Amino acid sequence: MGLPQVLERIARACRRAGRRPEEVRLVAVTKGRSVEEIREKVLAYGTFPLGESRVQEALKKMDLLHAEWHLVGHLQRNKAKFAPRFALVHSLDSLRLAEALEKVGEKAGVRLKVLVEVNLGREPQKHGVLEEELPELLPRLREMPHLEVLGLMTVPPIGPEAVVRPIFRRLSELADRYGLPDRLGAGGPGPFCRLGAFMDLSPLDVRYQEFPRAFRGYHRGAVREYLARVAEAMEALIRENEALKERLRALEEENARLKEAEGELKRAVVAAERIARELKAQAEREAELLRQEAQAAKERLLQEAAEELKRLRAEIERARQEKALFLGQVRALFEGYLEALKRLEKTP
Repeated sequence: MGLPQVLERIARACRRAGRRPEEVRLVAVTKGRSVEEIREKVLAYGTFPLGESRVQEALKKMDLLHAEWHLVGHLQRNKAKFAPRFALVHSLDSLRLAEALEKVGEKAGVRLKVLVEVNLGREPQKHGVLEEELPELLPRLREMPHLEVLGLMTVPPIGPEAVVRPIFRRLSELADRYGLPDRLGAGGPGPFCRLGAFMDLSPLDVRYQEFPRAFRGYHRGAVREYLARVAEAMEALIRENEALKERLRALEEENARLKEAEGELKRAVVAAERIARELKAQAEREAELLRQEAQAAKERLLQEAAEELKRLRAEIERARQEKALFLGQVRALFEGYLEALKRLEKTP
């Protein structure tokens, strides 16, 4: 089923519901599609918002295609900084993500437009807040000046129309209750409707396919029964595919987390090695400084000892000289006395 047929189905559904088709905006999910495919299968028929579920893939396409870009997949908090690049974030699924987006909006000086994702099917493998969490969450979001909550979004369980329709009906009731104008469902009715990755055929298409009647054609009941079986098989395959995609997404997130942890570990090892080198160099510098100080102290002590020895030797020499002088003076004095005594003895 091509885009013109999808638009015609939307128009028929709007007429049955008494609504104008222009009230519904179709978002073409372009995940995994090339720029050439997007131009050929979407933009050739008009201007439509383009939805991407992976930030990195969207950023690459934004450089090549001028369009209104929506983020329709789960947004990790560490990638919230890219939210200003999107006209609308479809997957606000927690208060922590809202707080991260509020900081990003404040820093960028913009008011980010978001849809609150609600897990109405209560499927554990899917993201989204539960219905009973809305009364507490929505007032908190309305207090954030850089977030604008446009409405609600849900991804219903894969199943027949009897399963899907009540989900969309409940989403519309919740949007009306909380005064939110927009409500979105993947593949369902609402002011926004997502066309998932150019899917050519859906279980509902098979289940309700009309065939032209011809004379002695196939048995209508048998055809319907067979188409129902085909639709059920397709639904099972789609559920399995969604589960595998979810598992792949979880593994990719875990891989990204492990790579980030590995990077942090490598940075820590590099930092530890750098610190070890710096400590070693500092220890070597301090050891060299201590050696130089010890050598200087040794040389200073030796110099002082040599000078003290020289002084002592000079003192000893001076004492010897003074001793010799003193002895000479005493000898001269005694000799004078002896000479005087001799003269006295000769005197009559």
